[in-house]
Amino acid sequence: GKEYRGMPVSPLTPERKAKLNEIGFVWDARESVWDQKFRELIKYKKEFGTTKVPPSHGSLGVWVKKQREAWRALQSTDKPSGFTYALTPDRIAKLDSINFSWQGHDYTWEEHFQHLLLYIERHNTANAPQSLDTDDYPKLGSWLTIQRTEGRKFERNDAACSLSEERYALLKHAGVQFDPKLEQFLSRVEELKAYRLHHGTLKVKSTHDKSLWSWVRRMTKEYE
Repeated sequence: GKEYRGMPVSPLTPERKAKLNEIGFVWDARESVWDQKFRELIKYKKEFGTTKVPPSHGSLGVWVKKQREAWRALQSTDKPSGFTYALTPDRIAKLDSINFSWQGHDYTWEEHFQHLLLYIERHNTANAPQSLDTDDYPKLGSWLTIQRTEGRKFERNDAACSLSEERYALLKHAGVQFDPKLEQFLSRVEELKAYRLHHGTLKVKSTHDKSLWSWVRRMTKEYE
């Protein structure tokens, strides 16, 4: 091509750029992917009335989760010097324009129950650890704790119980334990099984998990 003072002259004149823009030419492939997902989100909101897409909802759920993670990183005061994030002010404005929920997905009771059934299918027990909170089982541990509390209220006919008879029956049938002492014991058993899976032994070391180690010692002494 032509050169000016030793520098190549770009063949992309304003007129040529305008021609490409007329046919929707993509200048930034990454922007194209983001816009595609944004359009999918708009479609999802029209269908379901919310931008709170579950992480389990395919690639859109994963994308939405990443937008929230990027937004939280931007709010953090502990950002690495010079670090840039893919969530630009323009993208934030686009998400805000459709009332995007930056706080994440609020799972319904039915969704949590489906997560519980998945856990039971994989682990053969309904007694998930109270701290369980993963992509497959989001906030399942804390949700189960609330259901057990409400289940005990139901069993003593407490007027403050928010659990319906139908939901109580579903939990009961799934194998959820409402006895607090039994619940705690079975939860510890699950923690012990997870420890064995990770360390290849049931001999818990205090340096690995002091709380579980103390519980194992207590069980041993009670057996003696």
